[in-house]
Amino acid sequence: MTNKEKFHQLVLEKDTKTLAAVKKIIKNRAMLRESQQIALKVL
Repeated sequence: MTNKEKFHQLVLEKDTKTLAAVKKIIKNRAMLRESQQIALKVL
């Protein structure tokens, strides 16, 4: 395996993790906003 192939493998692995984390944040954004609204009403 060449250095270039090793580099691509490392980059792709981290990129996948980053994309998954971003998708998770976007998916939970609506729920977080709703939770904030409820917390403000309680206060």
